[in-house]
Amino acid sequence: MVDYKFAFKTLEEMKDYLKVLFSEDLINEFLENSRYEDVDGVLKVMAGARGTNIFMADSTYEVVRLSDKKIKVIETVDVLDETLENHDHYESFDFLLEKINGAWVFTVFPTVR
Repeated sequence: MVDYKFAFKTLEEMKDYLKVLFSEDLINEFLENSRYEDVDGVLKVMAGARGTNIFMADSTYEVVRLSDKKIKVIETVDVLDETLENHDHYESFDFLLEKINGAWVFTVFPTVR
């Protein structure tokens, strides 16, 4: 575990904040792997939990209103070849925002990088 300086002192405090951005189901999915833990009253994160994909380059975004209560954000990523210098292909990821109890929260949030 790594001791980072977090804005949150405890896991519960972090979960409360995430409710502003994400659905309860999505928060549980993000945190189910125990990447974050309360250790002796201090929030800790496992080393390497942040992750990255060096082949993912520039992104573009498109916003599509599906209804008064649903919006889809499509992220299209330029994926590089093995040299990390040339375009290989594009990949798209759909993020879904839904209006739940009067607040816009993500209900689908794929891992891109």
